[in-house]
Amino acid sequence: MRTVLLLWGGFLLAASQLHAQPATQSVVNSTGNSYSGGFYQVDWSVGELALVNEMRSGNSQFVLTNGFLQSYEAGVPGTSPRFSGDEIRVLPNYTEDRIEVGLLTRQQGKVMIQVYDANGRVVYRKSLVSYGAGHVERLALRPLAAGTYILKIDLIPAPGSVPKTGSYKIVKY
Repeated sequence: MRTVLLLWGGFLLAASQLHAQPATQSVVNSTGNSYSGGFYQVDWSVGELALVNEMRSGNSQFVLTNGFLQSYEAGVPGTSPRFSGDEIRVLPNYTEDRIEVGLLTRQQGKVMIQVYDANGRVVYRKSLVSYGAGHVERLALRPLAAGTYILKIDLIPAPGSVPKTGSYKIVKY
């Protein structure tokens, strides 16, 4: 009898420690960043979904990253060199209303900002001038439906400089 009670008590204790997943999807990201040095690149995040898979087209021209932890480029191909992680900042990313795009590049030239929906349609477009001193552009996303968008930034530089491009995933809820 004592053994049965001990087993039953152990079972109840173990069962009380079990937790089910929530019925709704949720992602909570408290912080994260990327670091590149030498031949290594490290992306990290705290409090966010760790499942990430990458799918490539047959000719590897397009890359789709599924998940939330990803590098700064989000799969829009281009022939120009990419912005470094220090030149463009997109915050907050997982937003309901607006995002701020920090253009921290020292290059001067014309900057084209475009936001694409999941079907590849341009839903926002703006052109501005970079004077190489830093600029913050605010984009209002409230009119857009909840979903995932791609922000593409192109720098058409002043003569003698190299053009740059970058693409960034935006999640709007």
